[in-house]
Order: sequence, then C-alpha cells, then structure tokens
Amino acid sequence: MTIELGNRLAELRKKHGLSQEELADQLGVSRQAVSKWERGEASPDTDNLIELARIYGISLDELLGLKKEEEEKPENDNINVHISSNEGDIHVSGKAHIKDEDGNEVHIDSDGIHIVDEDGSEVHVTNKGVQIKDEDGEHHYAKVSVLHDKRHRINAIVSLLTTFGVVIAYILLGSLAGLWGQAWTLFLLIPLVPTLAEAIILKNANIFAYPIFLAFIYLTLCVWILPSFGLTMWHPLWVMFLTIPIYYGVCNFIKPKTVVVAGNNQD
Repeated sequence: MTIELGNRLAELRKKHGLSQEELADQLGVSRQAVSKWERGEASPDTDNLIELARIYGISLDELLGLKKEEEEKPENDNINVHISSNEGDIHVSGKAHIKDEDGNEVHIDSDGIHIVDEDGSEVHVTNKGVQIKDEDGEHHYAKVSVLHDKRHRINAIVSLLTTFGVVIAYILLGSLAGLWGQAWTLFLLIPLVPTLAEAIILKNANIFAYPIFLAFIYLTLCVWILPSFGLTMWHPLWVMFLTIPIYYGVCNFIKPKTVVVAGNNQD
C-alpha cells in the first residue's frame, strides 16, 4: 500500500474524530493493524476497505483516492447575483458565498459586498461606505459618496446661475419687449438646465428631465412663437409627450447599469 493511501486513511479517521483504538474496535482488528495501514506498511483487505468506506460514508473509489469527495454544498448551489450602481448607490439582489482553499471568503448579500482574507483582514462595501479592517485589527472608513457630492455641487452651481439668468431674461423681455405674458415659460429652464448639465457630465441620459424639456418646448411654441404668426396649435402638438416612455426606454436600453455574476457556488 502506498504512503499516500496511508495518509488518506489517517486523515479520514481524524476527520471523523476516531482514535486508532476506536476504529480498530469497529473493524474488529488490532490497533497495531490500523497503525500499519496508516504508515503504509500494510494494506487492509477488501472486507476492511468496504467497512472503512461505510464508516466514513463515502464510496470505495473515494476511500482509495480514485474520486474526490463531494464537497458539502450550500442550499443555494448557483450564484445568481445582480449588482447595480445608481449614482453612488449599491443595489444587490441575490446571495453568494465563495470560499477558496486558502480560506479567503467573498460574501454578497443585500447589505453589500464583504471580503474576508485568510490573514484576518476584511473589506466591507455598502451604501454607508467602505469599511476596512487590516491584519493588525485597525479599522479604516471611507465614504462612498463621490458621485453624490459631485451631483450636489453641479446642481447647486448650475441652478444658481440658471435662476439668475432666467430672472434677468424675464425682466428684460417683459420691460423692453412687453412679453410678460409669454416669457414666463423661461422659468421652466430653472429645473431643466441643471439636469442637462448633470446628464452630460455624468454621462447618464436618465438624469435629464425630458418631460420638463417637452413642456418647455410645447408651451414656448403654443404661448410665444406660434401666436405671433397667428397660429394656435395646442392640438396636435401635445402628441410630443408620447415620446416620454420612448426616451426613457431607449436610455435604459443603451446604458445598462447592472453587473451579473453567475456560476457555481463552492464553499
């Protein structure tokens, strides 16, 4: 018998919490016989091999090392995780727990992503931020709010400039051209322009307030421009609002924001 098989028999015995004496009693052999098997000095006969496989709950092939033991699988055998990012937020649907042979673990659930290294260091990524525990046990924190802060600064600056610009333009058009009754449509630019700036800078067309844009165009045409030509076209210009679901459907199609992780989960 090879020393590899002897080592395997010793590992299986220890794994099941048996001493050489206890195993010998179950097999009806001496402790010295079990010791010789594990040192590779002798081989158990066929009957003893079959009995060993029965005691350990494995097949004879697995006992002899011809087939790897089937690892215990968790209830969720398949990983099916969806991770999406929405302007700084982390959204996870599904669960996964992966552990490699070195003891490194990655756990994904609705709270976020959690990584535990074999040296004891940890990284936790959630909506509240990033928490890092190094191998010395010290904790470090970082906020995941870069996009939120960026959006806030963009919105504040552009909103302020747009508000001043619209108010000044309205006063000038009203006082100089007498367009007090028409130029009010300019106030729709105050919520509209910041979303346009954000959409361009963050490269996300979903941010753009497309319905407000349509309302601005519709009212400007019907209240301001067309009446100057003697035209009234409240109908059929309203049909432009039917493009709203088309716009957002196209935006969601061309800019996927979900990462899918799929495969077999092995613990």
